[in-house]
Amino acid sequence: MLPGKIPTDSNKTILEHIFYHNYLPLQNETLTLEDFPTDILNQLLVNNLYQSLKTDTQRLDKILTDNNKEYFTFLKIKESKTVIDASVKSKAEESLISLKADDRVMGLLQLGHDNSNGVTVYNEVSLKTELIDFKFGLKGFADNIVVDENTKTIFINDLKTTNKSIQSFPSTVEFYRYDVQAAIYCIMGFNNLIKQKEDANEWKIVFTFIVIDKYNQVYPFQVSDETLAIWMEDFSGLLNVLNYHYENRDYTLPYELAIGNVKL
Repeated sequence: MLPGKIPTDSNKTILEHIFYHNYLPLQNETLTLEDFPTDILNQLLVNNLYQSLKTDTQRLDKILTDNNKEYFTFLKIKESKTVIDASVKSKAEESLISLKADDRVMGLLQLGHDNSNGVTVYNEVSLKTELIDFKFGLKGFADNIVVDENTKTIFINDLKTTNKSIQSFPSTVEFYRYDVQAAIYCIMGFNNLIKQKEDANEWKIVFTFIVIDKYNQVYPFQVSDETLAIWMEDFSGLLNVLNYHYENRDYTLPYELAIGNVKL
């Protein structure tokens, strides 16, 4: 946890670019943020940040603050961990209390279950699968999957935080294309945990977005069978689009424009 505050998003973008693209390739642990003035200035120009200032020295001073230097140092020692500050930690703890206080959420996640009585719980599980007829596969981490042998149901639960109100989440699904994520998780969950079973065709998938908003309001948005079927069908079409770009190594235009099907 960072003793100070996480830098602003704009500064954080600059710092992480310097770290991953300039510091890491050199493999020299003695280097500090101050050792990359030219790279910092280049990134400020690329991101159109602090360009209204008259001198490069003034621009560098905006980045070479104690807080930013501290964050850069933490990037060097964090390894695979995520750097957070006290306010982020406090917010996460508040959210956790709200989630645990909701009986519906606790029932879905089955936290603390001992994997007995025909129910197996997987948390932050790594999944991957090959795709028939495609030269690429799918890979990702699922927040929570509950496999219930008794009801032949696989519950896939994905935790979402939002800075909007809880009732705005349905529009957020469309904006961020969470439907694609749901389809991918369903395919991977089924292929990894169910497909090998003799009665695989009898199993059902229940997908739920467990959402907590900026007011710590919690609601589990379960996806209906009808909606999930539509999302799966849409994703099947998207795979063909992805396959076109992958096989042709052509990413210059969106699919519809690349194949020449758009007319005014």
